[in-house]
Amino acid sequence: MKKYMVVILSIAAVVVLGIGECLGQSNTARPSSGRELSSGGAFRPGRAPTSHRTRLVTGNPKPSRRQSSGVLTPGVRRRVPVDFPTIQAAINACADGDTVLVSEGTYLENIRYRGKAIVVGSLYLIDGDTTHIEETIIDGSNPSHPDSGSVVSFIDGEDTTSVLCGLTIRGGSGTTVSASVGRLGGGVFCWESGARIVRNAITHNRVVSGTTGSGGGIEIAGSASVISYAVIEGNRVTDNFSEGTSVCGYSGGIDF
Repeated sequence: MKKYMVVILSIAAVVVLGIGECLGQSNTARPSSGRELSSGGAFRPGRAPTSHRTRLVTGNPKPSRRQSSGVLTPGVRRRVPVDFPTIQAAINACADGDTVLVSEGTYLENIRYRGKAIVVGSLYLIDGDTTHIEETIIDGSNPSHPDSGSVVSFIDGEDTTSVLCGLTIRGGSGTTVSASVGRLGGGVFCWESGARIVRNAITHNRVVSGTTGSGGGIEIAGSASVISYAVIEGNRVTDNFSEGTSVCGYSGGIDF
């Protein structure tokens, strides 16, 4: 029988609701030594949203084969690779309310929502078949800049109208924010932004930093003056890793 848990970490900031068996399952975080933080960085945070709360809901994406995603929007459907060769190209063409519909396959890219209120997801959005989740993969293991290695980035003031649904997210190495903050968010990185992250498999992402490494699977972070609003619901977050070699490594699965 599944065990349900409710943990209130901060009344003003964070509420966690979830299924215990999938919260940080098989994820690893550890401090170590002998590695240095790479210099430079391509990360540039965009506009900051107004203050929100963060709501995290965790659970299993595959209790049955067919389900309803509940997130498909009425806007334009931009198909990958039928209409656009890459997911990022489709995102760039989107207006608020559009959907990027990704066919099965492996897409070697790192994507950024660019502040748009859109849905990016697999064919699970259409037919509710959960087998699409495992077969539709964004692999972020070859980023264009080594310091921007998060597979999916929400860094332009997004909120929960920006949705990621029904995909496998793997191969991320995180984003270097600064030498003092460290490297964060291997699979999904939210910086002073929110998102709705629904029924994805977030796995085999690895964050290693010379100072602090955090959020191997998912990182939601920002300055103390901004509280982001995120919904993380029905995801499988497994076999992720984070390591900080001189300060600390923590939250191999989800950090907020």
